Amino acid sequence: MGRLLLFLFGIVLGGAAVYGSLEYHVVRTSDGFVPVPKLNAAWNDTYVDVRSFGFDDWTRHKGLMAALIAAKKDQLLGDAADGELRDRIGQLLDGHR
Repeated sequence: MGRLLLFLFGIVLGGAAVYGSLEYHVVRTSDGFVPVPKLNAAWNDTYVDVRSFGFDDWTRHKGLMAALIAAKKDQLLGDAADGELRDRIGQLLDGHR
């Protein structure tokens, strides 16, 4: 009976992990980990370390960038969101939507 309960617990834990990875980005920042709801259920960008991201890095992660802005956590964009770069990010998002 113990093995069956352990097996069922593993199924529940695995299902929760799959659900979480499809519904949330886990973003690593200098302050810790931040969960951000995904805009589309997908496997990409489930875990992203943004501590040293520059503009080129953000262009490769447009979906994450859009999710951060939609969740009102755009301060995590860091230095890449300053000045002229903020305008370029806005242009990229217009092409993504």
